Amino acid sequence: MHPSPSVIIFTALSGLGFGLLVFLGLRMPDVTGVLAFIFFVIGCNTNDIKYEFIEKNDSFRNSVQTGEFASLKDGHTYYEYKNLDHDEIMVLIHGFSVPSYIWDETYYEAIDRGFGVIRLDLYGRGYSSNPDVIYNDELYANQVVGLLDYLQVSQKVNFAGLSNGGRVISKIAIKYPERVKRLIYVAPGGFHGDKSLPDTTPISDEDIKTFIATNYPTIAKGQLQDFKYPRRFKGWDKKYEELLKYKGFARALISTSRNNFVLDDINSQIGQSEIPQYAIWGDSDTVLPLNEVRNKLSELMPNLKLFVIQDSGHLPHKEQFINFHSVLFNKIFTLPKRAISSKEGEMMFANGKSIFLDVRTNAEHDQRSIPNSLLIPLDELAYRLDEIEKYKNNNIVVYCRVGNRSGVATDLLINNGYRAMNLLGGITDWNGPILTN
Repeated sequence: MHPSPSVIIFTALSGLGFGLLVFLGLRMPDVTGVLAFIFFVIGCNTNDIKYEFIEKNDSFRNSVQTGEFASLKDGHTYYEYKNLDHDEIMVLIHGFSVPSYIWDETYYEAIDRGFGVIRLDLYGRGYSSNPDVIYNDELYANQVVGLLDYLQVSQKVNFAGLSNGGRVISKIAIKYPERVKRLIYVAPGGFHGDKSLPDTTPISDEDIKTFIATNYPTIAKGQLQDFKYPRRFKGWDKKYEELLKYKGFARALISTSRNNFVLDDINSQIGQSEIPQYAIWGDSDTVLPLNEVRNKLSELMPNLKLFVIQDSGHLPHKEQFINFHSVLFNKIFTLPKRAISSKEGEMMFANGKSIFLDVRTNAEHDQRSIPNSLLIPLDELAYRLDEIEKYKNNNIVVYCRVGNRSGVATDLLINNGYRAMNLLGGITDWNGPILTN
């Protein structure tokens, strides 16, 4: 295997730098302060970088300023959570090597929308422990469910698995189907390739040394290839470099890789189950290309609903987060019903838990309206959304005279994260209580 271009350049510059220092020592040419400094900088290279020198012990965990730790069967698990009293809870599971911070945008969006959400670092990643075990889907599935038990979450939850995390949620669905409400695959692993069995070869110290020497100098830069437009994510590689300081990271990556094989049998069983299945994929994903497995998806999971995010690579939840969240929260997570009949509207009114929004004019509203309904004319709705922000987690029944204007308003609200539905036939077909003037 030839060395990477970065290694070649790095070696050349290192030799050049120290060679020039010798050159200067011979007083050829005359030495200036600036020139000496330049040569010194060139000579100080990344040979000084230390890898895997931080032990994730009690002292380390006490130094972590964010999140919390749960002591589980196989080690300490770092996690963050919010709103666990919500009817809908989503567990965000990261991919092969980048830990839970990869879900930043979606995690905070879920919080802003009032949903329950949990994210965690899988073993061997981020702040979680590096146990001396085999790193495979079963380990991670047990870790995730163990954390739910630790947090006393007994209700069914929504599992979202990114890349290698897609393998994990498939394993959870097979081993713990009673814990699963929905499966949401994001550019998932487990469908590509033809490897059918794990590699059980023990991992030696030499394997780890070779992996570090071969991969660590360039692995951080390589993370940028997950994006279609890597220049938009300046600093992403620098953040990843911090992970290389944690002892045990390389071993976890090697073990996980050796235990990655296709999950056709498992995914076929899931496809025949009653668990709702969804997949979100970037159209320009070069890491796990959709086109390579599109037919397999249809065969294994005929009921899976696929959403393709345009102009995105392997991480659509970061690269096109607005479109991604529109799909996730408006089309998958809450699954709002866009239209209801007058009879359904009357039942929702009687229940007293829904908000009714009139999008007609002030004059129309004053003449005849549904009791206690809010009034925001359609042509004002877009810039008055802040007035109904507090109702974002309520069902909002939108009405007008016959249902045309309210249909437009419903689409606007849904696209902005509201649980809105259009009252078909409007107030004309309404047989419930009425206020008249």
